[in-house]
Amino acid sequence: MHDSVHAISVEITRPPRLAYIEDPAEVPLVPDVPTVFAIDEYHAYRESPHALDQLRKVFAALIHDQPMIGVIAVYEPKGFERAYHQLLGGTRSKQPASILLYLPHRGGTPAKLPRALLVQTRAMLERFEYRLPSRVEPEDSATAGRLKAARQRRAQLLEQEHWLNGSDVHQQQGGDPDAPGANNTASRLRRKGELLGAWGGREYLHPSFQFDRKTGRLMPETKSLLETLPRDASGWRQIFWLFQPHAALDGNRPADVFQRDPQAVIEAARGTFTPGDTNW
Repeated sequence: MHDSVHAISVEITRPPRLAYIEDPAEVPLVPDVPTVFAIDEYHAYRESPHALDQLRKVFAALIHDQPMIGVIAVYEPKGFERAYHQLLGGTRSKQPASILLYLPHRGGTPAKLPRALLVQTRAMLERFEYRLPSRVEPEDSATAGRLKAARQRRAQLLEQEHWLNGSDVHQQQGGDPDAPGANNTASRLRRKGELLGAWGGREYLHPSFQFDRKTGRLMPETKSLLETLPRDASGWRQIFWLFQPHAALDGNRPADVFQRDPQAVIEAARGTFTPGDTNW
């Protein structure tokens, strides 16, 4: 979970329950129980505290009845969606995202959270081996250089390549762009492993090479390609590979070849990665 979770919710129940939010851009259902939400856009580049570390801070504050900085507290269902959009908007900056704390009313007053339950929830998070460091360790120069290069490459690709958001994907798949839940089409395709998307800060973005130039529809070979590439929850490592020259493709980028010869790209991926490969 350490490299994949960047949007999560924790239900403060007995026992506490933690869930991964697959598409942070989609507002979850209003919870029936006290719940904490965290979104960490920059999880893949270690630019901000991990979402679970953020949660540990919040539970430490709740346990000791301390003020909580950067926490959006909501007590009524009607304000939940607005608060969630506020939480999502916090990922636009390079500062750690806020926490959304939802405490539904019980008899006209916010729910009282028993200290024992808060301690139990924090202990659950700690069992995932997410520890807050006692002090910030400086990054070695090699690691810092790699992270900087990755950030620059991501910004370059976002600016220079053609991307489709959820509404664009829905429309190209033949759906009405103004229909309710248009973004659900892209989310469903990502869950099924048929569409590559990367978190762009406010929403998932999808490189256009996956779509047929003539019909605009998603190419069926995309699923085989994604099954061949090593899994990466952020999508960016896969995209970095697809947008760099490859010797097996005569020095062309896989993304530039895929629409005219998808099988060649799939074979290039098979020749590069072994099943279950994570060292890339």
